[in-house]
Amino acid sequence: MHGSLARIAVFVATLLLVVLARGASVAGADELYAARTIVTGQGEENRAGGFATALEAVLVKVSGDPRLLGDPRVEAMAGEAGSFVEAFRYRDRMAGIPVHDEQGTRDRPYDLFVTFRPDKIDALLRSLGREKWPTPRPRVAVFLKVENGATRYLLASDGKRGRDQRESLAAAAERGSACRSPCPAKRRWPPWA
Repeated sequence: MHGSLARIAVFVATLLLVVLARGASVAGADELYAARTIVTGQGEENRAGGFATALEAVLVKVSGDPRLLGDPRVEAMAGEAGSFVEAFRYRDRMAGIPVHDEQGTRDRPYDLFVTFRPDKIDALLRSLGREKWPTPRPRVAVFLKVENGATRYLLASDGKRGRDQRESLAAAAERGSACRSPCPAKRRWPPWA
């Protein structure tokens, strides 16, 4: 059991590195100030919650400081997140699937893409005692050994094993980045290349 917990901890740490690497290595200025989150419905209450989640992600991407995740000062700004927004749009995660089983449109999941105003985010970071992480940012390579019982392998972009791990890493790396409409159906690997 102890070995399993250690592998999970290494995997989570790797995911965090990949998320930071994605924001750090290839993100242009526009991508740094944009984030994507999932909301249920397009109502004001759901949008406000999505803005708050996206704001936290953008603050971490722009500063490169993961300590801002869960920071009470950032959480206190959740109600003001909309005042930092430059633009937003939705993508129906169930596009092409008709409303069914008495599901109201408010119950439909949407990707909420949010772009924040860079000047306001930079000022917000300064108020938190942080600065924008300067460029050029370092590139991070991830080498992941998967051990699941007797099955062991190194995760590779073109390997026969590890499809789920590749997809999880790609999703984690993309977290917070706003893909252009329409979003690509197939992700690049590695996502920061």
